[in-house]
Amino acid sequence: MASFAKVGKKGEIELPEDVREKARLKEGDSLSVETKEDGSIILRPTPPVREYTDEDIEMFAREDETTSEERERFLKWLDREPRFLGR
Repeated sequence: MASFAKVGKKGEIELPEDVREKARLKEGDSLSVETKEDGSIILRPTPPVREYTDEDIEMFAREDETTSEERERFLKWLDREPRFLGR
């Protein structure tokens, strides 16, 4: 069964309760928004983004067991591959 929502004057949309429950959304959650060629809109919940502290980064560097050659190859690979937010 379809649920409906209206777009407010500032562009806000309130998702119906049944949709929020089924998608397990709560206040403050983020959604990615994608528009298709035909004008349809796809909303997807996005995972929370963690901000790492300088201490976290230092710990990762200490625990890193890759060689400098492996890191260099990986960084070159990253420059060629597309990157996606929220993944």
